[in-house]
Amino acid sequence: VVRRSGENNTTVLHLEFERLRRDHPTSVLSRCARSNLGASVIRVFAAGTKPSLTNALGHVAVDELRAICNVNSFKAFFEDELSQIARVIKRLNSDNTRIYPGYKWGHASKVLCLFLRDVVSHIDISTIRRLIE
Repeated sequence: VVRRSGENNTTVLHLEFERLRRDHPTSVLSRCARSNLGASVIRVFAAGTKPSLTNALGHVAVDELRAICNVNSFKAFFEDELSQIARVIKRLNSDNTRIYPGYKWGHASKVLCLFLRDVVSHIDISTIRRLIE
């Protein structure tokens, strides 16, 4: 944190907390994407797949999870997101015989489930209370 002339410590601290609050959701998603693509998950894919998968996971519509109220809405959400992840895997691994025939419901599903598990475990307590009520 850089303190500008005329700013007191309280102002600087307040600005830093605002930045953290604003950037926190993005940083959680980014960390979840990176941490769930470890060697045991990524080793089956062709070289260069990890950055594209990390990027694809960053575009998962996790905000839609809050609106899910039944199995059918979750199934629709999951299958839409799964198709996006599977498309990335298929595009970058077209010659990789180790991922077929299960590239979508095997490999892509594993990647998406690990990511969603991690994201959901980081939802703040107020969101959990709102979902329960």
